Amino acid sequence: MSQVRVKVAVPAPFFHAMDYLEGESALAPGCRVSVALGRRQVVGVVTETGVEPEQDESFKCKPVTACLDPQDSPSFSPALMKLCHWAARYYQYPIGEVFAAALPAHLRKPKPPVSRPSTARARKHSELDAPPELTVEQSKALEALAAVADGFMVSLIEGVTGSGKTEVYLARTRVALDSGAQVLVLTPEIGLTPQLYQRFRARFGEQVQVLHSGLGDKARTEVWRAARNGSCRVLIGTRSAVFAPLADLGLVIVDEEHDASYKQQEGF
Repeated sequence: MSQVRVKVAVPAPFFHAMDYLEGESALAPGCRVSVALGRRQVVGVVTETGVEPEQDESFKCKPVTACLDPQDSPSFSPALMKLCHWAARYYQYPIGEVFAAALPAHLRKPKPPVSRPSTARARKHSELDAPPELTVEQSKALEALAAVADGFMVSLIEGVTGSGKTEVYLARTRVALDSGAQVLVLTPEIGLTPQLYQRFRARFGEQVQVLHSGLGDKARTEVWRAARNGSCRVLIGTRSAVFAPLADLGLVIVDEEHDASYKQQEGF
């Protein structure tokens, strides 16, 4: 057995990753692994490989039981790992529990079920809604957004309910999709999701998915995987959707960003 050590963030109240022996197969940062934690088997995330022992050589290190991801396709991309590490530091929360919160419940189990393809009927291109004619205010907002240089930027769209902000969201989403990017749309509450989802689905079809705690475990896992493999191009969800593995994320829309539901005072 390999004596190479790796750091694994486990779902326990520890503010550091634990040392394990790599085991029989090479591991990559971001991979989910099954490891022994006391008398239990838990799912952790590899945060570092090729670790030099920090303790006496006589210290016995447990081996990784199994790797749950293909080596060339870890569950956590470098960008998503960076986000989780930042969240753990900023909110002073155990690193392994942050990684666990970013995974659907099924993927936190040592033996997750096999994914099945979705049976939802895809809308044909001819069934999609055509964009309406924009108002003067909507056109000015889109012109202002288009005038900003490429790269990271934050823009505030101000308007009362019914003023047409959603149409601006849809227009900017079209620009992002045409450039090959994925789009994340956040809503403060589950109750606000259906109407927004219907608008986006009617415009962009089956590439739009929704992700929130109201979905069943299997459905959340399917959407999570769709975001990861790129078949989901537009993801609408509540605040937990920020951890979705969108590899080509190019636009984030935060609807009703002033709403207090985006924050909480307990837990993570």
